[in-house]
Amino acid sequence: MKKSMPINSLIFIGIGLCAFLFKTLYKGPFLDFFLSYWGNFWVSFTVYFIIGISNQYWRQNDFITALCAIVILESFEITDGYWGIFTNVYDPLDLVFNIWGVIVAITMEIVLSVVGTVMQEKVIHSVADKH
Repeated sequence: MKKSMPINSLIFIGIGLCAFLFKTLYKGPFLDFFLSYWGNFWVSFTVYFIIGISNQYWRQNDFITALCAIVILESFEITDGYWGIFTNVYDPLDLVFNIWGVIVAITMEIVLSVVGTVMQEKVIHSVADKH
């Protein structure tokens, strides 16, 4: 499936980063759960789009983009921040939320692609009907 244009990916990267930063402001119910997994979800979502805009081939292939994102994210968790280079607290549920973030990113990409295709077809039919 042809992926969305890089501008759309940049918008999703911005959404992911803003959502991640919201974590520091949250004071509501399930605070421990929220603080533990919100970041994993949104960083994973964001990494998918960063990888997608970094290479033309990956931009054309959802599976390759998702696989690269998951390998990067899960290896970070499993190696505990790449052998201590980065700060990380290992939790097996982090692996699950990383995958969910990538799944939601792919879903957003597909929905955007389908909506864009439908809108293009409507414009084409509208122009054709006028002639």
